[in-house]
Amino acid sequence: MEYSNSAHAFSYPFTTYYNYPHGHAVAITFPFFMKLNCSNNNEKSIKLLSLLGYNSNDDLEKRMLNYIDTIGLRLKK
Repeated sequence: MEYSNSAHAFSYPFTTYYNYPHGHAVAITFPFFMKLNCSNNNEKSIKLLSLLGYNSNDDLEKRMLNYIDTIGLRLKK
């Protein structure tokens, strides 16, 4: 199953109800959906992780969350 648009769609309530800018909301939900998308460990997921330079799903989530922190986005308001 693909979750490529899930972070985008899921972020609308953050924008609507909590006044997060839409791009910010997408950025903070994206790592969780990316991890979910790559969690099935099939050939496609493993290839994607490798192409992106990640060693594992946990590495992917950790590095993406670190990036979000580095650019100053907050996960909590």
